[in-house]
Amino acid sequence: MINLQKLLVREIAGQFSKGVYLISSNPYEPEMYELLFSTAKDQKIWIDQIRYAVENCPDEDEGVLNDCEEKKVEEARKAKIRELLNAMYEKDAIMAKICEDKMKIFAEMMVGYMLKLSLTFLNFIHFCSYRNFLVLNRSA
Repeated sequence: MINLQKLLVREIAGQFSKGVYLISSNPYEPEMYELLFSTAKDQKIWIDQIRYAVENCPDEDEGVLNDCEEKKVEEARKAKIRELLNAMYEKDAIMAKICEDKMKIFAEMMVGYMLKLSLTFLNFIHFCSYRNFLVLNRSA
């Protein structure tokens, strides 16, 4: 991880160079990194993005909260999580009700289908019995 507060981005000199130096001038942790890219396009994209991040990085003192502010932020975060969880539970209950209704409709449909299947089977047995009856009576 590199501290962005005092980061310098410098292209490596040379006509065909596709590299960048990242120089952290932080007096407590001075560091230097060399990044090499496969294309000049990649190099430009990375340089632009790193420079954008450096320019938009808040100062070290900026954004520091005291204990009271931190507690308020944490409580707000917890309240939002509770709100979202409750919304999810409500949606779960609605989905469960929809699934139950769908199962009832399917059960009714199956009862109707099974009844029709049973009647068809009974008709088939009746037909077979009647046919056997005719065959037996002809032989007699």
